[in-house]
Amino acid sequence: MECPKCKRGTLVKAHEDIVVEGIKLAERLEVEKCNRCGEEVLTVGQASKLRAAAEEAGIWGHEIRLRRKVSKIGKKSALYIPVDVERMLGLTHGREVEIRIIGKRMVVEAEE
Repeated sequence: MECPKCKRGTLVKAHEDIVVEGIKLAERLEVEKCNRCGEEVLTVGQASKLRAAAEEAGIWGHEIRLRRKVSKIGKKSALYIPVDVERMLGLTHGREVEIRIIGKRMVVEAEE
């Protein structure tokens, strides 16, 4: 079948790990993949399952992007967290968070 994106490649069966925002939503999912541009085509059922997994992981429909300047507290750099974000994550003074670096992204997660 012709690739719906590039119109030049052919879709072939492939097994792919589906990773979004550093979270693996599916492992070795069988997809149709363009042998030219790499476009992956899912069935409606697969897309529904991935959406449910993304919702459960908290990465579907909840994206908030904020811009902040790095501040200084003494000799250390600091980022201030807006009150709304504190409430959404249930952050309180003294609560532990986990910080991960994914490429050039810093991900801060509230510990359960």
